[in-house]
Amino acid sequence: SKYWRYTGKKMDGDYPKEISDGFMGIPNNIDAAMVWGGNGKIYFYKDSKFWRFDPAQKPPVKGTYPKPISNWEGIPDNIDAALQYTNGYTYFFKGGNYYRFNDRTFAVDSADPPFPRAASYWWFGCRSETKGFVAGKDLHFSPSSHWFSELKDRAHLRQYSDTDVDDIILDAADPPTDSRDNARHDQKQNSSNSLRISKVTNLFLLCILYLRFLKLV
Repeated sequence: SKYWRYTGKKMDGDYPKEISDGFMGIPNNIDAAMVWGGNGKIYFYKDSKFWRFDPAQKPPVKGTYPKPISNWEGIPDNIDAALQYTNGYTYFFKGGNYYRFNDRTFAVDSADPPFPRAASYWWFGCRSETKGFVAGKDLHFSPSSHWFSELKDRAHLRQYSDTDVDDIILDAADPPTDSRDNARHDQKQNSSNSLRISKVTNLFLLCILYLRFLKLV
């Protein structure tokens, strides 16, 4: 098995290399790898096991590894990918679904809809795909009732505290334009108008002070 190293968007020379050359103690044919934000260490996953790789230690992999993936509460075996997103959560993918892992509680988050969620809808924003399940009901709607049901579903999701950045509609993608975007736009517009009024008021007061100064002189 081989790996590639990139600096920015450019692949470094002399790559690919064998995993055994750069990551001693890590097996071939791994399923996923990531740098975990909880401690900055590199984690490799294969089948039902995982390894922690620390290049600052000798050896980089302790003798207590591998350990069972079940240590990551709620994460299944044989995952396909793992990453830490910009919102601070760790995400694991398997098949067409994904799990949001809370690094603080060290467990898959409790949410409605629950995890795993369909990556096609909740991650990539494919509106023609099924959303998953809420209260045991499949949320795949016919086109004729899609928009009405969509609005009902958004209102339902807003009742919960599970509202991280980008999580109400699309868990880790930019949210679509809707009433929330319009509200943010109106808020920015009002702030801009208030700033203009404030500048005009300040200028008017300066003019009055200047005229009074001329009279005194």
